Order: sequence, then C-alpha cells, then structure tokens
Amino acid sequence: MINNLSQKENGEKFFSLLKLSITEISDNLYTLTTVIKFDLTDIKAGLKIATQIKGLGYAGGSGLLSILFPQYFGAVDQFVCKKMQDFGLISTNVNPENLSLKASIEMIQLMRKNLCHHGFTGTWCTE
Repeated sequence: MINNLSQKENGEKFFSLLKLSITEISDNLYTLTTVIKFDLTDIKAGLKIATQIKGLGYAGGSGLLSILFPQYFGAVDQFVCKKMQDFGLISTNVNPENLSLKASIEMIQLMRKNLCHHGFTGTWCTE
C-alpha cells in the first residue's frame, strides 16, 4: 500500500506515536519498580509482575526479566518451546504460540537446572 501522506504528515504521525509510547512507558514505571523488588528465585511471581506491563505476555515478560536479571531468568518464546519439545524436555501438548504461565515456569526451571548442572551457580541452584 502506498502511503499518500506528505513527509510533514508522516513526521507528525511518527512523533505522535512516539509520544504515545513514551506515555505508556511512563505509566508502566510503577510496574517496573515492582519488578525489581520481588524474590528473584520466584519464577511465578516474576512472570506475573512482568506481564502486568501492557503488551507483554509470558514470552515478553520472560524476555524483560532475562535482560534485567540474566542470572535468574531465561527468555522463553515459541522457538525455545519448539526446541524443548523436539528434545523431549517438555510436553508436546504445550502450545508454543500461546504459552501458559505453567509452561513458561517449566521452561525457565529447566534452564536453571541445566545451568546448575554445567557449573553455573546462583541462589536458585538446588544441585
């Protein structure tokens, strides 16, 4: 589809969208502050808090947590899910395109377990 807007109109549209995004981000600062204050070993709590941010599901929430706390979280998405299914690590009944809280927790637990097994340490290691 050809965009019939002038360069000026495109610029104004872009900046109005940018302004909206900045507003949404600032509205979520409270949630981000809450994210930083939870028990990092509690995967379920972390995902529940992160997914309170508008637009973040379990994949996006785990991605945010993995950036903020890489020693505690890994990012899980449909591609990670499919690979874990290919290797028989999680059930093939899990829908990779609509990850549940339970499946997301299970995948992050598997990541943690695997890291502990290979010598990485953290307060979440149980081995």
